[in-house]
Amino acid sequence: MKELGNKLKALRGRLSIEQAASATGRSRETIRKLETGLNISLKSLKKIAKGYKAEPEDEDDLVCTWLRGHAGDHAKRLRIEPLSAKRSRLADVARDKTSAMIEAFSGLTTKEQDALLLAAQRPEVLRSVRHLHQLYDAARSRNQNNSD
Repeated sequence: MKELGNKLKALRGRLSIEQAASATGRSRETIRKLETGLNISLKSLKKIAKGYKAEPEDEDDLVCTWLRGHAGDHAKRLRIEPLSAKRSRLADVARDKTSAMIEAFSGLTTKEQDALLLAAQRPEVLRSVRHLHQLYDAARSRNQNNSD
């Protein structure tokens, strides 16, 4: 959560703690705690981003950082990043390959399946699909190795 705190502090920019508290509807003490790595709910994170008038890309980056923090050890194996405009075409292609995705899912370990299902339940992850592609590629590679 330290990484998220640093990003929140950077996003606050030149605003004083008092100004940040006023803009976000949070107390000065809460702002200080969040910037030092205190856990935060996604709802609060989005309110703070809105109060700081964050650009959509900055908000996406905050959400991805938050998600990585909550994924714990799984985050080391997952590539959780904002989905850029170039990657949106890949998301369209992925939707067309449902049966391949189901087959790939069955080749994942239980831990990988759990991580995937947990991530897929979060609406904000729909904009951050890269880690799902990584899991798909790993499963496809593993399935190819098993069939050799």
